[in-house]
Amino acid sequence: MFNDTDDNSLDSIMCDPPFLHRRSEKNPCKMITRFGCYKSIDELYNTQTELLNMCYGKLKQGGILIYKIQDTKTSYGQIWTHQYIMNEAERIGYQIEDIFIKVLKNVLPVNGKQKCARKNHSYFIILRKK
Repeated sequence: MFNDTDDNSLDSIMCDPPFLHRRSEKNPCKMITRFGCYKSIDELYNTQTELLNMCYGKLKQGGILIYKIQDTKTSYGQIWTHQYIMNEAERIGYQIEDIFIKVLKNVLPVNGKQKCARKNHSYFIILRKK
């Protein structure tokens, strides 16, 4: 991703990683087919942490990372990825500058009964390297 980039050399980075995960390869839904996925929650979280660390190393002091992410729901609970990103970012050494929420206009239809609020929004988390 940043192979040709020196450490501490970038003023800003925009990161938009996949945000979905699935337990089975059978019958992928439209969202997973369209956006990709991780094989487990641990893989999702570990990849997010790796990306945050990688970007931190490439940013100049005071550099900005714009991190786009979306929360999801699984059969066994809510996945609050934006909260995880914010907690990890602070642990790594970022300062949270702001957060923007973009509501999606064109939402894919729901199959079956809906058991929780739809995740029809994305977060743009603005992080600054301290």
